[in-house]
Amino acid sequence: MRLINRDSLHALLKYSKAGLIAYAVFNLVGCNPPSISQPQTPAVNPSPASQTLSRTDVQDDFLNPQGNPQGNPQGNTINKDAGGTNNEYGAEDFGAILKSYQDLNTRLENVSAPLLIRNAQLCPKTVNDPGFTVHTLRDYPENLQAVARVLLPVSDALSIRTVRTGSVAETFGLKSGDILKSMGGYKLASGPTARQMYGYVAQKTFLNETITLKIYRQIQEGKRHKDKSREIDFTLPLIRQCDYPVNLFFSNTINGHSDGENIWITSGLMRHEARDNQLALVIAHEMAHNIESFNKLKGQELFHNKGFELKADRMALVMMHRAGYDIEQVLSDWRQTYHPHSDDQERSDSHPTLALRLSNLSKEVARIKALEAEGSAIEF
Repeated sequence: MRLINRDSLHALLKYSKAGLIAYAVFNLVGCNPPSISQPQTPAVNPSPASQTLSRTDVQDDFLNPQGNPQGNPQGNTINKDAGGTNNEYGAEDFGAILKSYQDLNTRLENVSAPLLIRNAQLCPKTVNDPGFTVHTLRDYPENLQAVARVLLPVSDALSIRTVRTGSVAETFGLKSGDILKSMGGYKLASGPTARQMYGYVAQKTFLNETITLKIYRQIQEGKRHKDKSREIDFTLPLIRQCDYPVNLFFSNTINGHSDGENIWITSGLMRHEARDNQLALVIAHEMAHNIESFNKLKGQELFHNKGFELKADRMALVMMHRAGYDIEQVLSDWRQTYHPHSDDQERSDSHPTLALRLSNLSKEVARIKALEAEGSAIEF
């Protein structure tokens, strides 16, 4: 679902108005923003000072730590020339923004998990998944770490950021905030090397069918007693899934994007599409692009055309059906939903019209239902 220019999308993924949130945070805690180094490359919007800072701006520019064993999360570069007005925001407002930030991440993980897990047989790249994500304080920009320490359960130690709903990790009782001390018999470091050590250990231990974990959990014993840490051991089975991490990128732009390895969904798209079934269609469409890129191109330049997009829609329905989503509801929602890029698609040389896509989707739904009635395998 590439609805904007690819070069513009890559620029959007690299830079943001993160300076706005820096100013919002420092005004919130009652101090002046310290000297912030100038980024090496300019921001997408060179003149953010003329903008009014809205709740959506603050939320979309807050750092999104993507805790996973495949690599470090990338923090937004802070532009010292950014500015804005945020006098109407207080501690409760900022707390609500952080809650919304966590909710968006959790929703994206829960919607994408069935697609990634139940289509592992169809994906050329797979990985074992533990059902949780991790973070440390150093995953946040240095100038925001003090605020993150207070408002989020994060420290210099490697800890669990989220536990996916319905995962084995949830079933076994892992919780957000649990501090990881060891994994697979390897002791996990704290401080500046924590993330690198976790990635190294994950590459080794996630090749197995199970992993052993040792965690510390803070136990509250009431107002008159100090909190205590309880050490708990876990042995978790790992689940095979497609190796296409689905990441949340904070932007008001309504868009989904893939590059052959990763998938990005903007917060603007998630707010626009409140129905999980339709969000799953977007994610599955981008998964299809990644699968096709691997299977057919093998490093060659990827040329997008209408046939490529229509095939991605058909593949998306197959993956949705295998994941338990309602593919007939897709057709109903497609007719009723507002398509923000419809005018662009009507004039596009690379994207089919909405009417052609609906016809294509309808035929594929009929094909899948026929295969299901025959008891045949549902594949591309």
